[in-house]
Amino acid sequence: MNNSFAPAATSIPLETLQAFGLAGKVQQEHQRQRWLSALPEAQDPLPELELGRQVQAYLADLGLQGQTVVQQWMEQEGLGQAELALRARRHQLWLQVCEQQVGNKLASYFLQRKSNLDEVIYTMLPVAELDLCSEFYMQLKEGEISFQSLLQQLPPQPELGPRGQQGPIALAELPDGLAQLLRVSQPGQLWPPKPFQKGWILVRLDQSRPAVLDQQLRRRLLLELGQQLLNQEAALAKPQ
Repeated sequence: MNNSFAPAATSIPLETLQAFGLAGKVQQEHQRQRWLSALPEAQDPLPELELGRQVQAYLADLGLQGQTVVQQWMEQEGLGQAELALRARRHQLWLQVCEQQVGNKLASYFLQRKSNLDEVIYTMLPVAELDLCSEFYMQLKEGEISFQSLLQQLPPQPELGPRGQQGPIALAELPDGLAQLLRVSQPGQLWPPKPFQKGWILVRLDQSRPAVLDQQLRRRLLLELGQQLLNQEAALAKPQ
């Protein structure tokens, strides 16, 4: 299999790309291609074993796990194994560009983003009426009933939102109000009723997991910084 990286050409008129809102995306991909083409190893073929590792790392960066999930995604994208390998190779090369161009910003960027990257595990119970929610709060606070027992006794109400233990999940992925509440919580802290969606909630922080700059998070943040680099270059390229 020839797994060297080569740019693809396009002949789609600019007017068509603009009509579909894709002109900016294509411009960024051309800029990305210029960075990639400057890498000496961009045209070098890879051993199959290393290419397989890059494919697995690429899928992990996309958050795709399990053969069924990956296969469904590939069908949606119209990808065969060869096209998947080329995407993974391009992804890995772009990470190298990001490391070279913005890697020196990674530590400060991590500190800047850390409060939103921290993960939490929490338990929540949505209730339609404030009075009932307040009653449940007092029972929980006085130890008259446990969260688990309360959840088992009450019929599900999907229209009010999720219930039970949630997470681990990054604070950035939660609604702003809930994220702010959990950000200032201590493990085990139960909050009085708070407005939430179509009713009220009781929420308790069970566990906080501070973000650690491991290899997976490092890749994610490098890709974010790389996207910022592309955005900046696209803005500079726009006619004034």
